[in-house]
Amino acid sequence: MTAFIDLLKNKNLSFLEIESLINLFKQPCVLVDQDDEIALVNSALIEMTAFTKQEIIKTPFRSVIVEERAENGKVIYKILRKNRVPIEIELVREFLDDKQHWKVYSIIQKTQGNFQDFDALKSFLSSFAALIETREETFTSFCEKGLEILEQVFHFDLLGLYVEKDNTFQVSGLSNQKLFHLPDEYSIQELESLAEYSLWQQGSRAINHLHRSAREQLINTLIVQRFTTDKAEKGIVIAGWKEYVRDDSLLEIVEDFMNLFEYGTSLYAQKTIHAQIQKDTSKTQEVLSYLIDTIDEGVIYLDNEKNVLEINQNMERLLGYSKWETQKLAVDSYLVTDPKISMLFQESFEKRIEQCEDLVFLRRRDGEIEPVKMRVIPCDANDPDTQFLILIKSTREMDGLKKNLKELEHQAALGKSVATFAHEVRNPVNNMVMGLQVLQSMTEGNETQSDMITRMMNDCVRLDHLMNSILSYAKPLENKLKPLNLDLLVKSIIEKWDAKLVRNNVKMVYQCEDALPMISGDLRSLEQVFTNLISNAVEAMKQQNGGTLAIKIEKSDEQVLKVNVSDTGPGIPDEILKNLFTPFVSFSLQGTGLGLAIIKEIVAAHNGEITVESFPGGTVFHITLPIAEGE
Repeated sequence: MTAFIDLLKNKNLSFLEIESLINLFKQPCVLVDQDDEIALVNSALIEMTAFTKQEIIKTPFRSVIVEERAENGKVIYKILRKNRVPIEIELVREFLDDKQHWKVYSIIQKTQGNFQDFDALKSFLSSFAALIETREETFTSFCEKGLEILEQVFHFDLLGLYVEKDNTFQVSGLSNQKLFHLPDEYSIQELESLAEYSLWQQGSRAINHLHRSAREQLINTLIVQRFTTDKAEKGIVIAGWKEYVRDDSLLEIVEDFMNLFEYGTSLYAQKTIHAQIQKDTSKTQEVLSYLIDTIDEGVIYLDNEKNVLEINQNMERLLGYSKWETQKLAVDSYLVTDPKISMLFQESFEKRIEQCEDLVFLRRRDGEIEPVKMRVIPCDANDPDTQFLILIKSTREMDGLKKNLKELEHQAALGKSVATFAHEVRNPVNNMVMGLQVLQSMTEGNETQSDMITRMMNDCVRLDHLMNSILSYAKPLENKLKPLNLDLLVKSIIEKWDAKLVRNNVKMVYQCEDALPMISGDLRSLEQVFTNLISNAVEAMKQQNGGTLAIKIEKSDEQVLKVNVSDTGPGIPDEILKNLFTPFVSFSLQGTGLGLAIIKEIVAAHNGEITVESFPGGTVFHITLPIAEGE
């Protein structure tokens, strides 16, 4: 512009020549005389205002320029246009003569975005980029913010969104739209020919209803950007000016902004898809984790490098290592095994085939050997970098059950033989007792022979008692369960023992809660239980010249009564205590070792439990019995 003014100053030019030079200038220009009347205008100004030369020449320059005062006190200039709204401009004035009679005004249209304030433009770009990065909470709020930024930067005369619904593009419900009298909907098929980003300007062919609608609303520059909603529906952004915009740099910036908007909306669509995939994945992961944790086998998940990714709870319990200790650990370092397992691993890993070994031995964290059954499974046999699952099941319990079964079978056979033996021995013993009684009657006056015969008779009686105990233990229990008052039963047993308790200096303490419910039990069998326990306690305290015997009955919960039988005897040695209920194990020299075994059988037949605690200075038996139904 400065070079152009210098040319006008230094040359003696006619009005026609000056007019030709002004028309070469792309920016709208006005030549104003000393009376501030318009003398000449260039074609760019005619295009901007739509006035003819005849309408604008010789009119006061200030008649086409409107001055307004902004809130910050700054003066805003606008130029009037024929049948159109004024637009905001900037004025640059130059003088052609020293007396400042002739002036040239160049007019810069602000709405065309000749962005001389690049800091402001950079700020808008940053805000839009930040919008894309942070993404608003909802898709709708993102669109509202996006339109707001587009309006702030470009001052569009037309701006709005259409979204796919019922096979049409329908106007959205956003509040910050400027759509004039455009239709509320357009056919999707009619707009199929539009590119992802399209620019239409007046003078171009109107190929669809949208172009024709824009032309009717005097929109000379129309921009359309396609996008996808968060629900994977089609949408379009419509923006435009009533001016015919020639600034290519401005249009390029608009396209960049529209691409940013489309990118932001695509993130929401991807976010929705991602959220659904994540939801499905999480659900599948939950089911898989539940199955892995509840399966009765130990599970090891290996990556393609044969390092441990995950183990389940059963695997933690099996070898004693926690998950965090095993992660990223080589499987050979975790499973310390015999060479047979290394060969199993090698073949399965190299050939990517499922392998199984019925019996291998792993070493636990505490150094113990654990017998297990193992299976190695490739997740994808066709992938050379596949991951692997290892399923491990301990066989210790099964081996123990097999061993116990054999022992039970042996004991059953032995019990049957012992019962037969006891039954056969009883008759000879009875005959021997009868013979000894006859001999004793014949040895009156001979104390030596009489004492010998008496000892032999006592041994026979003891032998008969042992045979009766064996037969009692071997005989199947035939309990007839019915409602029974446990308080009355125990009291009646204690009364029978009163005299013997006094003779042995044993103090009896009995406690029972009030209004206890009935139990379901067999009277004779339970009488045998408590009689045997009281007898054992008295026998234990006899060695120390007496003590205290305590029996307490209470309600353990809504379904069970609990009975504690305790004494202040010397206690039971640990080596006997751990096998106390085993047949022929006894802490009494006179005992057969079958009494407590029979008690346990009776309590078990009542669906109850019996346990024992012992320590120096006392022993406590805990018995639980179920409450009768309906009580």
